[in-house]
Amino acid sequence: MEIATSLLKSDSNEGESDPLDGYYKKLATNLTPLKKDSDMFAMVNEYLQNTHASTHREYSLELIDAFEVERLGENERFKTFENLHNRQLLWHGSRVSNFGGILSQGLRIAPPEAPATGYMFGKGIYFADMSSKSANYCRTSPDANVGVLLLCDVALGNMYERLQADYIEKLPKGYHSCFGHGKTEPNDSMAKYICDGKVKVPLGTATSSNVPRHASLLYNEYIVYDIAQVNIKYLLKVRFNYKRGYY
Repeated sequence: MEIATSLLKSDSNEGESDPLDGYYKKLATNLTPLKKDSDMFAMVNEYLQNTHASTHREYSLELIDAFEVERLGENERFKTFENLHNRQLLWHGSRVSNFGGILSQGLRIAPPEAPATGYMFGKGIYFADMSSKSANYCRTSPDANVGVLLLCDVALGNMYERLQADYIEKLPKGYHSCFGHGKTEPNDSMAKYICDGKVKVPLGTATSSNVPRHASLLYNEYIVYDIAQVNIKYLLKVRFNYKRGYY
């Protein structure tokens, strides 16, 4: 309980609201803080900073705290897919007010709080490899500038590549996920690996991808259609430092 409460208490400034406090007694989730001098904290922060997209200039992101997440039963559920190839540590963002449900129930497909128009590739769980793409879904503002981001171990397997929006009811046979290939992506040569080399962390700085000119997506999107392909690994408390002139 003490660790959970510190999620939104530590290092906060006056005027920042912390609406998650009331949830934690009900969460079947262990949150273990990462030491700020640890290699993992440094890697998470590198990933956060390196993959901030150039089109999201209105704010910078400051990592306040990071927590290792262990949801009751999620590791066991993930075992169905843990040997699937192409596992990546990817970003997911949502409003702070949604995290009580996310931590207690896990990431869900088409939850009631999700925008009905937000399914370019069908109803699934959406992830990004650019931190600010997911950060935009935190819906922060200069007056409420603390958000929460997740880093999830996502078992992607064979990805069904799309270059523009394509509403998918069911993946073609032989595919495990959908990959919306964007024009800009992390430099693959800078990627790191965790979990004994099983999980890729695409933390490289932004570079142009090799997609054709007619591709319409700015950044990569990864979508899975089975909740068991997702294992929440880290929760980040992040301050959005808004720049004057944008608001």
